[in-house]
Amino acid sequence: MARKISIKKFNRIKELVTALTRETVALSRDEEGQYTNSDKRRKNMVRIDKQIKKLAKYDLGDIDFSEWEGFELLTRDFNMNGTNANLDFSIFTPEILYRAVKLQGCNIRNFDFVRVKHDDETFDAEYISQNPDDFLDTRVTDPKVRYRFQNGLLELEDIRNWDIEIKKTRVLSPGLRATVEEFGVAEFFELDFESIMEVYKLDESVIEYLRSRKRNENFRRSCKCEYK
Repeated sequence: MARKISIKKFNRIKELVTALTRETVALSRDEEGQYTNSDKRRKNMVRIDKQIKKLAKYDLGDIDFSEWEGFELLTRDFNMNGTNANLDFSIFTPEILYRAVKLQGCNIRNFDFVRVKHDDETFDAEYISQNPDDFLDTRVTDPKVRYRFQNGLLELEDIRNWDIEIKKTRVLSPGLRATVEEFGVAEFFELDFESIMEVYKLDESVIEYLRSRKRNENFRRSCKCEYK
């Protein structure tokens, strides 16, 4: 059983990681976007990763959500599985490189599904059951489709092929998301799906078609209200 961490030790790690993160982010880049001091950046990242692994060895359950505020973190791996960490992603906003975060057994609030890397192994069954609208049904077994769902890249073909019910537009690819958000999820997917698929593949005339249809429906509704 992991030992509980003291607030003093937690704050020491927090202060060190925040300082290293700020120093790393501040490193300059050349005209091609490469770090001019790549060796310093690499050493800082190694030190940060080491501190996060040290933190993950403790039971963090006694550290309140609010204590993570101001904890600035740039890391390649954030695995808090089994630590009982209390994480509110509206005040703690880590930047994770490469690997998805691991948060099984943690108490999570306001997870940022758009900005924070995550995958099928990020959350435990309890969290998934409490937030079903944020997750893809397990019957969708294609790993590429699951990846696109998690990274906001889902296309119409995926929705049609797997009969996916869309609850949140963040899972859609940017172009499709913009169209759906303009007309509303329910309204969009009530339209003739096959015709939308064909037009959407060819050009953007589907958008004008949908606008026209929506204007007509709004007009008809307003007329009904006037003559009731």
